[in-house]
Amino acid sequence: MRKEIFEVTDQHIKLISNMNVSWDGCEFGAPAIDCKRPYGNSEVFGDIAQILGFITEDELRSENSEEIIEKLVDEFEEEFIQLHEDCQTVLQILVDNLSVSTGLYERQKYGGRWTKK
Repeated sequence: MRKEIFEVTDQHIKLISNMNVSWDGCEFGAPAIDCKRPYGNSEVFGDIAQILGFITEDELRSENSEEIIEKLVDEFEEEFIQLHEDCQTVLQILVDNLSVSTGLYERQKYGGRWTKK
């Protein structure tokens, strides 16, 4: 059977450790990541840039923050989006293993639990 392989990086760990987790009360309710403010603020690209060390918190809060963030988005938008979307897999790895660290993980192509290689 074919296997799926995923690499967890320091960047993934930094992002998931800063996620804004709350309780979604619909239906029976469940823990959820705030989809509008996944990292605490509504300026998602700015939050990602700050968490990953591209800008400081002072720069993020400065008068010219929009200009700074715009320049970063122009250069790193695809990378930021991919890292953010990867967090779904990283969170599943965390749930499957009750821990997560950098490195390669694998699972059967169509389901199964993620395990560290």
